[in-house]
Amino acid sequence: MATLAFPAHVDATTVAGLTQVLRAHRGDDLILDLSQTERLGGQGGQLLHSALKTWREDGHSLTLANTPDHLNPALERLGLSGAIPSEDLRP
Repeated sequence: MATLAFPAHVDATTVAGLTQVLRAHRGDDLILDLSQTERLGGQGGQLLHSALKTWREDGHSLTLANTPDHLNPALERLGLSGAIPSEDLRP
């Protein structure tokens, strides 16, 4: 299972690059580490929705890890709270 660290800002400025990185991991179970993420914008939410759908259709798992508490309201507004499994990998 691969782990991908998300950047501090997941928005219009970073989505294109993240899309390419996610495509490179397609076909693998994937953990998205949000520990360094400070802001999740609408386009970042769309990217997560798309990734979730793709990973499910491919029969692979997509998990959010180390989600900071301040991102929970954004995940909730975007309809992602509870849609993507979450875990804490911090020691």
